[in-house]
Amino acid sequence: MYLISLATVAVILVAGSITTLITTVGEIAQKQQHPVCYTIVDTWWGTRESQKTRADITVTDTTCQTWSGQPTNCNNVAARAVLSGYTPEQLSTPCTTVGAHDTRCVSNPCNSFNAGQCTLQETAGQCVWFEGDALKDYNAFLVANNETPLATHGCFRNRCNLPGLGKQKSMCASRSVPGLFTCTWCTGAGDPKLDGLGMGCQMTVPRTTAICAPVNSRGVPKQSIMMRISNNRCQCDNRFPFCAALVDQERSSWKPRY
Repeated sequence: MYLISLATVAVILVAGSITTLITTVGEIAQKQQHPVCYTIVDTWWGTRESQKTRADITVTDTTCQTWSGQPTNCNNVAARAVLSGYTPEQLSTPCTTVGAHDTRCVSNPCNSFNAGQCTLQETAGQCVWFEGDALKDYNAFLVANNETPLATHGCFRNRCNLPGLGKQKSMCASRSVPGLFTCTWCTGAGDPKLDGLGMGCQMTVPRTTAICAPVNSRGVPKQSIMMRISNNRCQCDNRFPFCAALVDQERSSWKPRY
């Protein structure tokens, strides 16, 4: 027969209570999450994390470094219009903050990425494609909310993604566009699977679709436009990271448009 002191029993009971409490908190956190948060972690989130620390730097990345630590100027070209003492490239290059836990400013990887891969899953949640009725509805929403409409169809930043703006949980839902997409906040605190990831605001779908299109945007140097040999409509601007990486990986499949 083994004897256990009352003090030992008390420690066991307390330890058991702490374990139960931790489990309960985790379960509550998981019930409050949208299921897409876990789908993202299990599919493309690892790629998103690796993009934050990528070593390959394009010429536009170097230009955007001017705005590192300045999320408003980094993410919003219009905010730079009142600034002076900068080059035309620094004032006009589309940029974005890297994301959670990182204030670096890099070039917008979605810019002119018309290669048929402008999807959430292939850009790790950073880009989405708008065209046709979806573009019309999106622009109508933007105009109604005093925001600048998109000039044409193409590859654009995921509106739900809010890099560099801190813990904007209260802002996340308002980034949704009724009838097109919904944004949800993936909370890490208290959730064993998401804790420390800094996922933040995400679309409630893990996958989207995109098509190929020519790069006809003003200001894109002709020598920077690449096109896929098997489908000349698949084009992108190799000054920006997604295009540069894709062309580098499939070098024999691409050629200059001009």
